[in-house]
Amino acid sequence: MDFAGYTWDVGVIASFFAAGAAWYAARKARDSSDRANNISEKNVAASVELQIIQFRQEWINDLRSELVEFITVILMGDNTNSSLLKLSSHHMAINLMLNETDDYVKELQEQLTILALRKARKVAKVIDGPILDINDDLATKLKDKTTFSANEFQRLARLILKNEWERLKRDVKRYNA
Repeated sequence: MDFAGYTWDVGVIASFFAAGAAWYAARKARDSSDRANNISEKNVAASVELQIIQFRQEWINDLRSELVEFITVILMGDNTNSSLLKLSSHHMAINLMLNETDDYVKELQEQLTILALRKARKVAKVIDGPILDINDDLATKLKDKTTFSANEFQRLARLILKNEWERLKRDVKRYNA
């Protein structure tokens, strides 16, 4: 009976040992799975951040292209309806791309409008059409050639593009951290 009791004690101890080993293995597997999930989540987050960075870079390039096309139409001597249509298209595209709460945007939008209206007046005079009816505030600013110019437009465009570039660099640094 002692022998049988001894066997039984070894069996119980062996069972506890096996249960402990199984618990330990399950815990390690869960910890490993949790680490894998954390790594996977971090990889997904990094992938999303990288994609946002790429989209922002594309947006900056597209905005730069639209700004260049706009000012090119302004500076060209072509005072036709087709140049006015191109100008309107670029004007609208730029306005849709900008966030009105960002620095310098309202000033740039005003520049866009004044330069577009100035071009429209030139086109209207060339084709003997009616001159656009604009409000008094814009008409006053339109007459002031020193306040609104292609140089001021370029200065504001550079400031906006620089701000966006700085924002992009901050995002890249955060991504690489």
